[in-house]
Amino acid sequence: MNRGWQSGIAGLVIAAAAIAAGAQTVGDLRKKTAAVQVGPAAPVDTAKVREAYRRFLELDTGDPELRAEALRRLADLELEAADAARGDGT
Repeated sequence: MNRGWQSGIAGLVIAAAAIAAGAQTVGDLRKKTAAVQVGPAAPVDTAKVREAYRRFLELDTGDPELRAEALRRLADLELEAADAARGDGT
């Protein structure tokens, strides 16, 4: 799960670098570099994330695929929280 966040952040950094550098095409990006901070991922408050998913699910988005994905992610987070509360979490 952390790898997905890190990939997303890396993509944003690259996109920001492209915008700042005035890149015109994807090929222009080959000439650019982006600074990437290496280190531990920022801590995440999973209780806040679970609450955000619950609020999202209360909305009527009209997109069943988004709703299904949110339900899956919320379920995963709930399972992790239950495991951690029992002392089974890794």
